[in-house]
Amino acid sequence: DPAKPYCYTSSGACGACMTDLHCSAERPVCGGYDTGELSCLEGYGLCTGDDDAEDGDDGPAGATTLTLGEDTGAKICGENGTESDWYTFALTGPSSVTGTLTWSSSNDLDFHLFDGNLTVLDRGATFGSNPEQFAAAAVPAGTYYVVVRSFGGSATEAVDYTLNVSAETVECAVDADCSADPAKPYCDPDQPACMACVNSFHCTDSEAPACVWNADDNTTGCSVVDRCTNDDTREHGDDGPAGATSLTATPVSGMICGEAGEPSVAERDFFKFQLSDDQASAEIKVAWANPDGNATADLDFFVYDDNGIGVAWANSDDNPEALTFAPNAAGEYYVEVYSYDNGLDDNGTGGLDYNITMEVTP
Repeated sequence: DPAKPYCYTSSGACGACMTDLHCSAERPVCGGYDTGELSCLEGYGLCTGDDDAEDGDDGPAGATTLTLGEDTGAKICGENGTESDWYTFALTGPSSVTGTLTWSSSNDLDFHLFDGNLTVLDRGATFGSNPEQFAAAAVPAGTYYVVVRSFGGSATEAVDYTLNVSAETVECAVDADCSADPAKPYCDPDQPACMACVNSFHCTDSEAPACVWNADDNTTGCSVVDRCTNDDTREHGDDGPAGATSLTATPVSGMICGEAGEPSVAERDFFKFQLSDDQASAEIKVAWANPDGNATADLDFFVYDDNGIGVAWANSDDNPEALTFAPNAAGEYYVEVYSYDNGLDDNGTGGLDYNITMEVTP
């Protein structure tokens, strides 16, 4: 049926829409999730005294185009987000985007920033907060939506609100924005700026395996980390995945340092292991002896895939720290051990001995 091209897997039924993006301004809302028969519906039409857009802006197809940096006044009603006012704007380059929503009634209004696929990028949705605000530091070029909803208050009486969304150009939002300087090919969205590396998986030389922040000029570079007064024989080579030590069921000894109460800034010990298709899981275990009977020492670890994406972690107070990792796919994985507390009164510089093992379950 050409009129029902989308499969709603929860019900196994074909429908006219899956999201509001599939609907028109005349019937802007994709509904029917409760029955499993999805179709585009008219706006909710719950408000008395609504603005001129009425129900046409209840979905993205009828979204009102925002003028960035200028106030837009409108009205909305409804409990728990039934009524929605949609707005849209376009960015021609990487930008920081901020939004402010104010109103004069006792209602609780919220608003969300969506990308063109309706993925939430940021929101202002704090109970009882007026104004609501959001700030997205690094947003790529593209089309975006802002959606205003009433979380609480009168279900039918529309209330006035003022929306302001502004954008300022930034150096980058994604790596593709960093093509001008080959020495800085990665975008750090927290800055936002192009950098030599954003994480240690961007460092491919085992002689300089760690991505290190330079506070003097607010840049990064691949280097080594030398915070420990004593370290194991691998010392700096395993500070990043490029120098990772192979991990097996035979215990591998190591030494790590770190400040009490905080994860160490960059001292890390990396290990790597392979899992094949016929290996269901791997148990990873890190054990240590508390120095001088001090029970506060605490080591933790992360597990990453070969793209540097975190897939598991162990950060309890247990000794040994352990987890059973069941991957979604065969391949190479990395373990990053760090010290949450070395148990020594030395500003975290003293090394703590540990053993790490990895046992595979067929």
